[in-house]
Amino acid sequence: MLRRFIIAGFAAALAAPVFTIAPASAAVLFTCSTIDPGSNLAFTNGTAGGLTHTKAPQVAWGSGQVNFPACSNGENLGWEFGEPFGYTKISTPAATPLGCPQAWGGAAGNDYPDKTKILLGLTDPAFGVNWNLGGSSTGVVKFKAGPAGTQWRFVFVIKAGKYVAPAGHKTKIKATVNIAPAPGSSYTCADDSNPLETIVFQSLVGNLTVVQV
Repeated sequence: MLRRFIIAGFAAALAAPVFTIAPASAAVLFTCSTIDPGSNLAFTNGTAGGLTHTKAPQVAWGSGQVNFPACSNGENLGWEFGEPFGYTKISTPAATPLGCPQAWGGAAGNDYPDKTKILLGLTDPAFGVNWNLGGSSTGVVKFKAGPAGTQWRFVFVIKAGKYVAPAGHKTKIKATVNIAPAPGSSYTCADDSNPLETIVFQSLVGNLTVVQV
């Protein structure tokens, strides 16, 4: 009899509905709709830097501020990065060196699949943000390949300062940008003789979003 009760109880447990708690959705703090098209990103790979026809390890250097005006809460943000500005290194993972996109004459295979990690700054402070409504932030950053070879995604995670999230949460700045050779650049991607040293963030794809998760 006891065996029958155990079997019946086990069958009832299998038939009972299983309840799970869904993760809370990200809370959007605000969005920004435009990017300053003059924002630069320069590269070095040892003594002779720049994006070449074939892939090579890269270190990203800041060459000014990346500005995002016209945010929905009245903020503008200016982002700085790179060792020359006192921040930690942003560099390519060993498995994903960078070359010129195929659209600019780079080798076949230079364009990584969407969301592949291509530049990492994982030691705070890898970037700094100055907010026009007051305050500043620092944190870590990941650049990823975008949907097209001339698009990049980036995700900043704020670790300290303004908009830092409470314990157990993260504040992320997320966007996809179109990249282009810096105006006036003299380069060729048909071979490795004249690297492309500087690109610009030309425009946003959609909005920049600041979220807490």
